[in-house]
Amino acid sequence: MNNHLSFEEGWKVLEQGIVKCSKILECTSTRPTVNEYMNYYDCAYRMAVQKQHYCPEMYNGFKMMLAECVRTMVLPHLMHKQNDSFFRELVKMWSNYCIMIRCVIGFFSYLDRCYVKQYKLPSLSNTAATSFFDPVFSYFNDEARTALLTMVEESMEMETKRLAYYLEISSGDSYPLCLQAVNAPLMETYVSYVTEKQIGGQLMLETYKIVEEELLGRCSSLTLG
Repeated sequence: MNNHLSFEEGWKVLEQGIVKCSKILECTSTRPTVNEYMNYYDCAYRMAVQKQHYCPEMYNGFKMMLAECVRTMVLPHLMHKQNDSFFRELVKMWSNYCIMIRCVIGFFSYLDRCYVKQYKLPSLSNTAATSFFDPVFSYFNDEARTALLTMVEESMEMETKRLAYYLEISSGDSYPLCLQAVNAPLMETYVSYVTEKQIGGQLMLETYKIVEEELLGRCSSLTLG
């Protein structure tokens, strides 16, 4: 602890850890071993508590490394995919990214607890989420919006029995006809809602199910006239 650790020397070690964890994005690597994990943690801790600390440099380096990981390892996987295929790949990459981030944030946990909190900066987890969704929905906003709206439509089709119950439809030709009549206004309402509120990207991904539930809930008071 008495020997000063330069930023270049320390960051080289941490960079190796981040690169190793980034392979999780493509399922080509496992998590660091316990010894590796402790080595990365000790390195980041030393750089944060020594007299000439490198907390700002580590915080910025963390963001830059994640941005590079997303640019080179996430965006290419989403190219030329549409609708359900796009969404499945997005969910897969986000799931792998979350596993990667849990490992990487562990290296910088002291930085997150002290420096980030002291200077009221976005937490490392929030920074990581922004580093993922900002470029994804900057490059693929139209694809993401189309994929999510398509999923809402498909989800509504799966809710036919539920809608039928709400509308008190028993059987016969009126069943599909009434469902068709209800589905269209629901979709129009949802599209108008996300357009009016300028919902897109991460927020749209997180809230479309909630919005759908609210819209379907309105059907509970409807009956056939």
